[in-house]
Amino acid sequence: MKKRALIFALLILAVLIVPAGIMASGSQEKMSDDGLKVALILDQRRGDQGLIDRLCEGALKAEADFEDVKVQIIETRDASEYEDVFRSMTKEWGADLIVTVFEGLVKPAVASAKENPNVKYAMIFGVIDEPGANVQPIKYKDAEAYYLSGLMAGMRTKTGKIAFTAGFDIPNAQEAYAAYVNGAKSVRADVETIYSVVGSFEDPAKGKEVGKSLISQGYDVICGWSGKSDWGVAEACQENGNAYITGLSGIMDLRPRYGKAVIGQSGVDFGISTYDIIAGLRNGEWTGGEIVERNISTGDVGMHWVPTEADGYTADQIKLIIETEKKIGNGEIIID
Repeated sequence: MKKRALIFALLILAVLIVPAGIMASGSQEKMSDDGLKVALILDQRRGDQGLIDRLCEGALKAEADFEDVKVQIIETRDASEYEDVFRSMTKEWGADLIVTVFEGLVKPAVASAKENPNVKYAMIFGVIDEPGANVQPIKYKDAEAYYLSGLMAGMRTKTGKIAFTAGFDIPNAQEAYAAYVNGAKSVRADVETIYSVVGSFEDPAKGKEVGKSLISQGYDVICGWSGKSDWGVAEACQENGNAYITGLSGIMDLRPRYGKAVIGQSGVDFGISTYDIIAGLRNGEWTGGEIVERNISTGDVGMHWVPTEADGYTADQIKLIIETEKKIGNGEIIID
């Protein structure tokens, strides 16, 4: 994942934002004659220097690599606009592929997919039962990455108390936390853990409050699963001499910003899978009607950089971290 993420991260392109509410009649019956039209519909802002930005970078890299691919990106945070946004992209612009992200857009995407059977829908981090043939839900087994985060936290805690911050209390966060705990206990059986909810993926100030509260309770290593809110958690760790492991805060290396407080970074990369979906569809490849899993073996889950002795680990600890990631990837270690 680290090499592919670096390639994507070097790409800087302008993005066209399309306003919501553009209405038209007719339906999309086949792929556009003038190329593959891809619409990214987001309910979170770009500029997180993490998952959302990586999603956009993956699509824009496909647009740069393939002359017949056209990408439009739409940001909408108002649920009342969702229906109009999907209609404008399918009926007026004539999108061949709609890409959405997270659970909030699943319901309107499914409704739009039923109305437009010839349009493909890729739902990043949005899983549904019995998807239609034109729907491809993408499930990330990020629990594999958070097992590694727990492993690192268990190695580095001095108080024996480690924490986990979730943006919201949702099943994916609970799965990641369970893996985090198991990873920590694999190297320190008596470790004490806590699950804390920030209440936002986009509020660093609130994240800092939560981080400070956890630190005051003796939790000296905190792992983040709260997106941009994790910036505040990391800042709290930096100011108080504690350790932070980043996850959903994204691909950006936070060490230059928060220094030695950052002791690890593992999670998912939406950019790689988005690029692969677009490139595959362009070549006539589409896995619809079933949930597609992305994991360490597919390259978009895992460590974003390998810890070193400069990050505070011993040579034996580094070796164990690397070996564990490899064993998860080849199936020797199964993360449920």
